[in-house]
Amino acid sequence: MSIIKTTITSDCTCEIYDEETDSTMLDEYGDPKRPDYCYGDCYTESVYDFTENLLKPYAEATGWQLDHPIKVEVSSIGWQRRSGYTFTTLEGLVETLQIDGDFRIQFEYDDEEQSLTAIRYSHDEPTGTGTFTIEHYLPCVKCGDPVPPAVYEEELEMCVQCSHDYFDHKDE
Repeated sequence: MSIIKTTITSDCTCEIYDEETDSTMLDEYGDPKRPDYCYGDCYTESVYDFTENLLKPYAEATGWQLDHPIKVEVSSIGWQRRSGYTFTTLEGLVETLQIDGDFRIQFEYDDEEQSLTAIRYSHDEPTGTGTFTIEHYLPCVKCGDPVPPAVYEEELEMCVQCSHDYFDHKDE
């Protein structure tokens, strides 16, 4: 069993490298020294790291396509601790969970359970959201709407509405 974890944050994680000592420069507190300006490369690299080292192995292990629909559900989000869900794709997951402000998203992939979860931290979620759970869906071959795998198999790769229309011959 292995668990892969990664974090994506809107905060700069760039470090100043000291070529003389061949190490990262440290500030007076012993933390990595940050540059005066960030070009956003650290964010881009963290998304790349997430995609290559967590998302792609997850997709391969589960047999999911990166462009297939997924349902992202959470039971406690924002300062009012609301619940909700949305549909996106695996490749659109980061954009779906990020907010317009400072945030940190911690992803965890458990290869034994084949589960992918996320927790987001922000100003309105200082202790984190509830756990975002990811559920795989498949696209209806007629309309493209997300369909749960059990319904997909039962309804000949269609959503329930398209299946009813097909068998009622409404599309003729």
